[in-house]
Parts: sequence; C-alpha cells; structure tokens
Amino acid sequence: MEPTYVELRSQLTAGRLGRGGREVCAALTDSMDGWLAQLAGGGDGVAVVAVGGYGRRELCLWSDIDVMLLHGGRLPPDAVQRILYPLWDANLTVGHSVRTVKEALAAAREDPVTLASLMDARLVAGDASLLNELDAKLGDRLRKGKLDLEAALRRAVAAPREAEPFPVQDVDVKEGRGGLRALHTLHWRAQAARLAGSEAPGPGPELREAAEVLLATRNALHATAGRPENRFVFGLRAGAARWLGLDPDEAARRLFLAARTVDRAVSPLRADDGAGLLDLVRRGRAGWEDFEARRVAGWVDAELPEWRHVVAAPQHVPFHAHPVDAHLWRAATEVLAITAPGSDETWAREVAADLGGTDDALLAALLHDIGKGRGGDHSVEGEALARSVCERLGLAPERTSRIARAVRLHLLLPDTATRRDLDDPVIVSQVADSVGSLDLLQLLFLLTVADARATGPGMWTEWKAALVRTLFARTAAELSRRDAETGPTTDRSRRLAELEAAALPRFERWAVRAHLRGMPPEYADAFGVAQLLEHLALLVDPPGPGEVRMAAEPLGPFWGVTVVGRNRPGLLAAVAGVFTVHNVSVLDARLFTRGDGLVLDTFRVEDALGRPLRIEWDGLAKEVAAVLAGELDLDQAIAAKARAYRRPGREVPLRIEHHPDASGVDTVLEVHCGDEIGRLYRIGHALHELGLDVRLAKIDTRGGEVVDVFYVRKPDGKPVSDRAELDRAVATLTDVLAATRPGPSRAG
Repeated sequence: MEPTYVELRSQLTAGRLGRGGREVCAALTDSMDGWLAQLAGGGDGVAVVAVGGYGRRELCLWSDIDVMLLHGGRLPPDAVQRILYPLWDANLTVGHSVRTVKEALAAAREDPVTLASLMDARLVAGDASLLNELDAKLGDRLRKGKLDLEAALRRAVAAPREAEPFPVQDVDVKEGRGGLRALHTLHWRAQAARLAGSEAPGPGPELREAAEVLLATRNALHATAGRPENRFVFGLRAGAARWLGLDPDEAARRLFLAARTVDRAVSPLRADDGAGLLDLVRRGRAGWEDFEARRVAGWVDAELPEWRHVVAAPQHVPFHAHPVDAHLWRAATEVLAITAPGSDETWAREVAADLGGTDDALLAALLHDIGKGRGGDHSVEGEALARSVCERLGLAPERTSRIARAVRLHLLLPDTATRRDLDDPVIVSQVADSVGSLDLLQLLFLLTVADARATGPGMWTEWKAALVRTLFARTAAELSRRDAETGPTTDRSRRLAELEAAALPRFERWAVRAHLRGMPPEYADAFGVAQLLEHLALLVDPPGPGEVRMAAEPLGPFWGVTVVGRNRPGLLAAVAGVFTVHNVSVLDARLFTRGDGLVLDTFRVEDALGRPLRIEWDGLAKEVAAVLAGELDLDQAIAAKARAYRRPGREVPLRIEHHPDASGVDTVLEVHCGDEIGRLYRIGHALHELGLDVRLAKIDTRGGEVVDVFYVRKPDGKPVSDRAELDRAVATLTDVLAATRPGPSRAG
C-alpha cells in the first residue's frame, strides 16, 4: 500500500531519497498530485491547479501546498470542503485560492507575485480547458506588454544583494542572495517567453547543479529543524550535513558555491582586466565583485594561488557572518569605511593619517585569515603566505615584513584587551615587546577595528572599542618611552601628589593617605583621580556590618557600578546573582580589599537585553546584603530566568585554561564556554568554595560563546602555584559549568 503524503514526508525526513533535492521534491509532488486527484473525483466544472513551488514540482519537506481551484463561474458547492479540508485536517499549510479565469487574470495584473505563481500553473485534476484558457490569455497579455513582470524580477534580485553585500554563512536558500528565488527569476522569464509564444533556453548544467544543491539543502534544513526552516544557521549545519550524507564543511562550502553560481547567473559580473590586486582592494565592494569575476575566469588561481583554500570556506564559529574569503574582503572594505572622512571611528582616521595612508592596512585586512583551512595555527600559516603575496606584488622588504607581522599578530590587541589586566605594566610591556614599533602597532589597531566590524553584528561594541583604545594608547606610550629612553611611564609619587591636592579640602590628607596605603599597590594605577575621589566619598563614612552600598554612573553605552561593604566570603557571587536577576550583564569587575577589611568592587555593566539600563541601585545593594546574610536565595530566581530566556543554540565545548605568564602576582584562569544565564554567579560561588579571592574578572562575549577571565589569589595574597591546587580549581569549575546546558543569552 502506498504511503500517504504525511507518511511519505516522515519517511523522507528520516532518510533522503537520492541526493535529497529533485528526487525528494518529485516524490512529494507525485504523492500530493495523487491525493488531490483522488479528492477531486470527476472534477466537472473545476480544475485543481498546482501553482507556485508545487506547480514547479519543487515541493520540499515542509513547503506550503499552493493550490488554485479554477472554475468557469459556478464552483461546485462542495468543492472546497471535498478537496481542501482533508489537507487542513492533516495539519498541512495550504496556500489556496478560488478563482475564475477572469479573476485570475485580474490578480496577475495587480500583483507580480501572483503573476509569477500563475506562470507555474500545472493541472493536477479536473477540467483542462480552464487552465488552457488561462495560459492562452496570460500569454496574450504578456505578448502585448499588459503585465509588468520585469520590474518585479529585477527587485527580487536587487533586494537580497543590497541586504547582503557580501556572501553570508547562514544562507537563506529560498529568499537570500543566490537562493532559489533568484534562480526562479530566470525560470519566470523563460516561462513568460513560452507563454508568449517564444523560445527561451533552459538552464545549463552548472545552474541545474546549483538548483539541486539549493533544493537538497532546503530539504535537509526542513528535515533537521522539523519545520519550514530555510536559513542555513550554524546550529542546523551538522544535522543538515548528516541528512545529506556529507561532512559539515563540505555541505557548507557546496552551498556557498551554489549560491554564488546563481548570483552570477542573475547578475553577471564584469571584470576590469587592467586593475591589479591593490587597485581592486582600494575599490571596496565593487572590487570584490570584480575579484569574484576574475576568480571564476581563473585569474585569481594564477595570480593569487594562496587564495584557493579560503574560497567559500566555512567558518567554525557562529559569530562569523561570512565565509572566510568574503570576511577578508569585508574587512578590507571596513578599513576604507573607518578611515573615510566623516567616519565615526575618530581614532582610526587619526591613526591612518599618522601612517600616511591605508594601503598596508588594506592588504593586511585582505590577508589576515589567509592561513585558514590549512591546519595548524592560521596566524602562523598566514604570516608566511602574506609574505609571499607581498613579495610577488613587489612591495619593499620593510612593508612586506610589516604586513606579514600584522597577519601574524592580528589577534594580539583584541585578545589582550578583553582577557588581560590592562593596568598591569607587565601586560603592556609584553604587547610592546611583541609589536616592537609604533607603525606596526598602528597597523594592528586599524586591522583590529576592521576585523571586528567585519566579523558580525555585536562584535565591535563600545566596550570592546574602549578596551582596545586603552591598550593601544598605553602600548604606544611604552614604545615612545623606549624610543626616548626615559624613565617609567607612570610616576606614582607624582600621581599620588595630584590625588592629595585634588582631595583637599574635601578630605583630610591623612584619610587620603590611609586609604591608599590600605589598598593593594595596583589600585591607584587602575583609576583616574576623579574615580579615586568617588571611592573616598563612599568609604569616608565606613559601611556598618552587613551593609552594602552601590553607586552607579553612565559611561556612554554602559554603566560603572561601585559596590562597597565589609569583606564577606562570596561577595562576587552575590553581586553577580543579583545582577542576573535584574538583567544586568557584567563586562568586567575589579575587586579590592582594604587593609581594614573594607571592600571596594567596581563593575562595568550593560543591560542584558540591549535596552536602556534603568535600575534602583539602592534596592540592588539591599538584595546583595540579604543574599550575604542568608535571607535571600537566588538559585530559584536564576533558574527561572534561565528557563524563560533560554533559546536553542549550539553546544559550545567547555575549556578551562591556566596562563602562568599572564600576571606576575595572580593566577589567571580562562573559562571558555557557552553564554549562559547565571554563569558568573556559579563561577563566583565555585571560586569562593575553593578559597580563592578574585581581583579582576573580564567577560568577552562573541555570539553564543564567552571567554571569562579571572585573576585570582589565595587569601594570603599569593598566586596558586601548586599543581594539585590548580587541577582542583579546574575540576571544580568544570563540574559546576558542565551541570548546565550552554545556550545563548546575555545576562552574566
């Protein structure tokens, strides 16, 4: 017995037929045809017509069933109930219309989408003369120019190209750039010619193969998601590849190339054969289009063989918006954007002016990930490849070396800025050692900004920009000091004298000196004079036992929050937990304990949901005090919030690292995991149970992934140097974080 349509769909979801594209669509189409023919019966006076994707025989696993009941003026009274109700009863999504030929022609005249759908009309059952009449009259109107199809087809191609100037990873296989809808525009032109009595060539083998890949991928997405999902999102990539019988990278690259094939067919590219590589890069997006045309023609393989490995290469992290080659070109165009007159990246404009131009930054951006796809460290691989490219371009040895080193070090500034203590002179000195010269530092700054902006939404935030600028400025000062061979960049005695002078007459001199003497040595270097005075104001009248105070001020798009109280175990966890409950996301934290037992912790925060932050800080301070006193249990509230805000996301491998050279006085732990609600709260509890004091915490969130960095000490102020203690800390954090399933959120 033949399976029903719904049964067949379930079977094909469990295992594809053939390659998963046209064969699956044909099987579904034939099954639906048979069912509708049976439901239609004799069909006197009505034609059951498949339109749209169903009419093209492109039914995918979760496609709508587009059906038109075409009649001659008197629709049989039971036709809709007899033919369409069983489809609705089977929970199928049916796009239906009931029309006469005249009504269908009127709808085609008013709406180009309806016209396109009707050009794919195919008789399933019933009176063929009705559809023949409709086809003849459509053809007559098309031949006389009474139906405007061409403008709609141009818009269907232009809109996704404008929305996606560069190819994206999460390809929309139906509506996106180079997707099925773009392919259909060629088909509809051919259909219009056929209906008008002309001949139109069919698609060639390359386009037929691209169509097969798009249809197969769409079916794979439907099968994996269990719904009409048309976007090749990261979380569905592995499942879709399994359904297709392919490796995930192979499935992704095959799709990316198919979409580019369709995009070229609907918008042919024209190459400017006279331009060199650097000329192309200076042209930005237009240069990319030219470059792609040359790649297809074979010029890139001949002139830039290093490029072959990155063509349509998928990225392995979800926060990357583009395949590798498109990301590289997008980064180069971002160099142009951030250095253009009127750009809001003031620092980038000034740095480019100091460098004397952007050519080196453009080449560094174009080549910074050229080492991906070859195994090993892509930065190391990329340095050698970039050197080879620059030498072939005939650049001077000094420029070649600088661009190659920029490729090697392109992650230095962002990783250091977001994961290390920028107030530690050792860190700044290490960056200066690695860079070695101001011009390379400037080149790296431009590359860092362009790379982050090209990576994806939310990757270049005001917070990250502030950190990178701070590191850049301090490293530049250190390099200048070395060039001038002067003394230390920070004259602590002069700084403390400035603080004392600014504090008078508001505070007594002895109070200022006692506060600074009681704080750790790094405290005075971590804040400006104005901030130090604010701290004094909070502590001049010390908080009582069990009391917690909070003060907050807006700092651009984020907030600075200062928390003071008596030293109590678990304070970081309590503050983080209360913040989580109130949708406050922590960006970084600095924690200081004065010699008399008073605690002063500072946090940079933002709203976890991206809204303006409106908080009653005194109320939060009282909640923290209640948690520390054992009067408020946060576990249930955080668990409820995690359930409410959890969204499906990919599993991020949990990794905990120890970096012994990152600080001379602390133990530095890096936690790589999924961005999960309550994460910082749980980590704070775990570190408290281990008897470790947290001096600094930094949060680096990239899409659904996060890197939390903790500078910790033992209660005696010494780092954790014993291997067994380190292993125990790593094991404890692993157990705490593995107990929850990672998923994307923003509340830390």
